[in-house]
Amino acid sequence: TPDLAAILCPLLESAGYRIVLQDTRGVGYGCAIAAKVDAVVASGFHPFENTIMGRGIVWAVVRIGVKEILFTTTHLESFIKGSPVGGQQYDGVLQRANQAIQLARFCQDCLEQRDSTDMAVITGDLNWDDQRVRGKGIDQRLLDLIGEQNWIDAWKIARPRDPGYTYDTKESPMLRGNLRRRFDRCLIHSRQPVSVENVHLIGRDALPDLEWTKPPHPMARSQNPTVVPVTPS
Repeated sequence: TPDLAAILCPLLESAGYRIVLQDTRGVGYGCAIAAKVDAVVASGFHPFENTIMGRGIVWAVVRIGVKEILFTTTHLESFIKGSPVGGQQYDGVLQRANQAIQLARFCQDCLEQRDSTDMAVITGDLNWDDQRVRGKGIDQRLLDLIGEQNWIDAWKIARPRDPGYTYDTKESPMLRGNLRRRFDRCLIHSRQPVSVENVHLIGRDALPDLEWTKPPHPMARSQNPTVVPVTPS
């Protein structure tokens, strides 16, 4: 949100990060990239063709040493509970699939147009539900859609046996319900072979001296609010 960006961006810039922000006028919130790099060569925002939520691609071509890398982040279409569109509930499945294809194509086009850029990275909240303990999820397998021959899933390479839930009601005191999903992804496309040494989740530790009054679940027996620690993610 603009209010959060006004607080975070100066702090990140003072710590040596370079910031690329989505213009949030008309949508109220958006995505951003914060990167410690030698230079941002080019950057921008590329809107999706089929979104009712103002979604798109925040991108930056950055230089690290002698290498140029395209970093992207996005927030793919979300599920809207109880919001029928065209007589059907809006689950965003078709929109997400089309947006994922647009995103992969955007990255591949950039690599084709820039000989100096030899790697593309996709990150962000993809809202992608293609892996469950029981069942396949509502989205098709992501790498099947965008081309497994072109992309690797960094988490799956480094931690193949770890589900890597980025939305986890069992671990986060701020969430409620029973949902556990790996909605967020980090995908890599490189002209040269690339190895992923390690990945880890951040933002799971509670912030010091901060608490939040968590409202009860509407179906819970007790309707008393709960005071819980605040975690960034």
